[in-house]
Amino acid sequence: MLGGTLLFTFGCGNESSDDDSTGGGAGTGGSGAGTGGTGASGGSSGSSAGSSLGGSSGAAAGTAQGGGAGSGALSGSGGGGMSAAGGTAAGMAGTAMGGAGAAGGGTPEWGIEMRPTGQTCKVVTPQSAQPALLSATGCVDPMAPTQPAATLIAYDVATPLWSDGAEKHRYFALPDTGTIHVKDCSGNAPECEDPQSGGGNYEDEGDWDFPDGTVFVKTFGFEGKLVETRLLMKRDQDNWWGFSYQWREDQSDADLLGTEPDGYDAMVPGPDGMVNWHFPSRGQCLQCHVTAAGVSLGPETSQLNFDFTYPNGAKGNQIDTLEHAGVFEAKPPMLPVYPTPEDTTATLEERARSYLHINCGICHRPGGNFADFDARFSTAFEDTGLCGTTPDKAVLPEYMLDDPKRLDPGHPENSVVSLRMHSLDSTFRMPQVGSRVVDPTGSMVVDDWISSLTACP
Repeated sequence: MLGGTLLFTFGCGNESSDDDSTGGGAGTGGSGAGTGGTGASGGSSGSSAGSSLGGSSGAAAGTAQGGGAGSGALSGSGGGGMSAAGGTAAGMAGTAMGGAGAAGGGTPEWGIEMRPTGQTCKVVTPQSAQPALLSATGCVDPMAPTQPAATLIAYDVATPLWSDGAEKHRYFALPDTGTIHVKDCSGNAPECEDPQSGGGNYEDEGDWDFPDGTVFVKTFGFEGKLVETRLLMKRDQDNWWGFSYQWREDQSDADLLGTEPDGYDAMVPGPDGMVNWHFPSRGQCLQCHVTAAGVSLGPETSQLNFDFTYPNGAKGNQIDTLEHAGVFEAKPPMLPVYPTPEDTTATLEERARSYLHINCGICHRPGGNFADFDARFSTAFEDTGLCGTTPDKAVLPEYMLDDPKRLDPGHPENSVVSLRMHSLDSTFRMPQVGSRVVDPTGSMVVDDWISSLTACP
């Protein structure tokens, strides 16, 4: 069930034509969002809004184009206030999006006053030329690597993938002349005729197709300390490359990890003691970041259609802000935002289905790695193949179940969807890559939803 996720909201790709590549495999189009479904309630946001990675607004007022007061080390997105450890990054200052800035006369009107130019965060070819230090990539400030490059655009998602409780912060860098295409099915576009029978590919309405040369930057950390930064680079439509950098203990820089096929593990300080953190390999990301789900995964209209507090202090709707900055080929329709598991203004079914879409629908969808059921939010429940069906994978003997179902109405204890979310067995747990900790909130919402059902539709 819960098809691969986590830790790499931006992943790697298929084999590229580069002689030393391990990445690649995108596809065409934009990713599997979905309209409809049970319709998330209007502007519920969820994560984000502005607790940036460094408590008070970071020192150094904007580092770029008018910069506002920075709001935290490698931050700008929401999710848990990571303070800049030891002052190494007083404030991922106003990354290229500045405006007047707090010190210059109040909060700017826009989180991105103008589109960043002079991009320094670029795809490097061949892959073997990827810098060994994060500070040399052009994606961070070389003098203060815990701060982003001035040309990065910060963003956040309404419902994030579960990443073992890590604090995450997201950015993308567009090539100077590139724009984002978003599939718009409000008209009679030929590409919208029948997305599901067309293979369930990521041209479903609402997902974003980024131009060649785009780089995504994502950081992970615990308790005020960065652990990992991942770069996902779109070389071209068929080749995506992923690189993982491990942060040094003193936060002075991060080192590129090698090509070990099974990735790397390290014990890192977490909120409740040491955490066994997995750094995925450049190939493991293929298990999650697949063509059918759009490779980049996170950026889709229903994930970004909410107000976000930008590093310069301005707060505004991300779609409106990006349209103001001129990064869209055409402004996308404002599809309803996905509800979070905590959003009690949404129904229990909407919250559970949203969680399954984000954490399972990557792989479990038509055209995905595992098309045995369809976990997308836009798919009617009766059409998902979940309820009352027999799972393909055998349930571990320890559960002593005579007739387990993928989803057994009223019985999470007999529902494989629930069992695999709660399991820590490496051969049975879902997601199998990148998570070793049960998500208490997400699993509770899914269990409560299953318990509330009396019959399959």
